[in-house]
Amino acid sequence: MEPIKIDDHWVRKQLTDCFTFRQKLGYELKHIMRQASDIFGPSVFSIPSASMAQSIKLIAGLIRRDIEERGILISHRKILESRGLGSIARNLQSIIEHLPDFQAYIYATDEFFRDHIEHQIRVAVLGNYLLSQRFDSPTGSKRLVDTLSSILGLSEDDTRKAWWIAGLFHDIGMPIEKLARNFSKVIREDLASAYENLDLNTPKINDPIPDLNSNKFFFEKLTSDFTPATKKCIETALGWVVSTKIDHGAVGALALLRSIPDVQNGEEDKMSTLLDSEYKPYLISARAVMIHSLFQKDNSVEIRSDHAPLAYLLVCCDEMQEWGREVNIKERSLLDPYFHRDQLVKHCLLSVSNNELELSFEYKNQKAKDNCHFAFDYYFADKEKNIERLNNEDHVFPRLSIEATDFVFDQKELIRTIKKKISKG
Repeated sequence: MEPIKIDDHWVRKQLTDCFTFRQKLGYELKHIMRQASDIFGPSVFSIPSASMAQSIKLIAGLIRRDIEERGILISHRKILESRGLGSIARNLQSIIEHLPDFQAYIYATDEFFRDHIEHQIRVAVLGNYLLSQRFDSPTGSKRLVDTLSSILGLSEDDTRKAWWIAGLFHDIGMPIEKLARNFSKVIREDLASAYENLDLNTPKINDPIPDLNSNKFFFEKLTSDFTPATKKCIETALGWVVSTKIDHGAVGALALLRSIPDVQNGEEDKMSTLLDSEYKPYLISARAVMIHSLFQKDNSVEIRSDHAPLAYLLVCCDEMQEWGREVNIKERSLLDPYFHRDQLVKHCLLSVSNNELELSFEYKNQKAKDNCHFAFDYYFADKEKNIERLNNEDHVFPRLSIEATDFVFDQKELIRTIKKKISKG
């Protein structure tokens, strides 16, 4: 199969696969009208009355150009509603509404931070696409969704539901992991350094830790199928064992389960029954979220494809998703520090065969790399650590290969290209 160009245009086409032709056209028109109105004012841009065919011809070039210049993704809420999962959006409404604010704070206080809101959408779309592909398995060629459904004991609809929850919300714990730490640095290091003559008393701001007593039932439910060693790693990631960095996956999993109104404050037996039946997709997705980011050397969890296939898929898609992620660029003048965002990778190439996934991408935006202090070797080492802990001995998943190329420029002159590749069979 020829490689597929994966970018936000591709993502948008996947998101609107359930739309009628007229709905797709209306979606594109609405976006273009909104953009034109922002630029020229509400009364300048209009489309003349015409037949559908004439209208398509008149705006085809504009749509094509607009897609190339700037992608737009559908919101979490609309993605879920369009797939009959509106209740999930309602349950997570508070988190969804606050994520943009939290992310803005992190952008402003973190030396190197990449978008995690649209990233979640791209991860979810990529995984949903892979679920529909056929791969070789020990029992013959199967769609990945059928293989996972068999392992998880879910219907196809519930497997996809669990995936959409995990994909769209796997990083909702990021503000808890980042904000306190970042503000502590701003106050204790940056502020104290700028006003060093004042000898400021700057107490440390600790990471917010989920209360052990009120979350114990949810923790036990989430970790009931995990080994004692894995449970210990998760307790550490939640700050319950020693004072340590809070992990966004571990705390995000608790937030997912505790967002369900029916299981927030009920009797434990009733809540357990609900999580094993009606809300089982939530439980399975939260388990995947809980361990997806536990790959640090001193606190790493192995993920077996035959035991935790949704978590395995989540890690694969999380590491494959490179295109379109924005970094914060700070350009400082004497009186006017200027912040804007840019992308390190514009698109990826994905090849899908019966037994292998091959993804490649390139870092060519040297200005963005320089301004956000991007270090290719350090960054790729994290990707290697996360992929390395995956265990696919039973060949539930196809072989995965990720190749990244860093183009190093100086004054627009190419100095060197550096290639790195990860493979997991």
